[in-house]
Amino acid sequence: MAPGDAVEADAISSGATAASTAGGTAGGLGGGTAEGTGVVLPPDWEEVFTDDGDPYYSNSVTGETRWEPPPALSTMESINEAARRETAASEQ
Repeated sequence: MAPGDAVEADAISSGATAASTAGGTAGGLGGGTAEGTGVVLPPDWEEVFTDDGDPYYSNSVTGETRWEPPPALSTMESINEAARRETAASEQ
């Protein structure tokens, strides 16, 4: 698989492994740092690897996958998003 190829949803179920599951955790700011590459990730994103060991990025909410890291949110956007999530979770 080469960068720029479409990442299939099957890649995740066929042995790709998550390197970071910090994205979207309740009570935190979400996002996190990808363990394999050290990339700072926005909420709901995680770094996963193909069977060949190539890293790619997956959004647990939208199902989007991409070879390039997602754009980082500004600190204020991250804080606001975390506050919205925490409020919504506490209202359920």
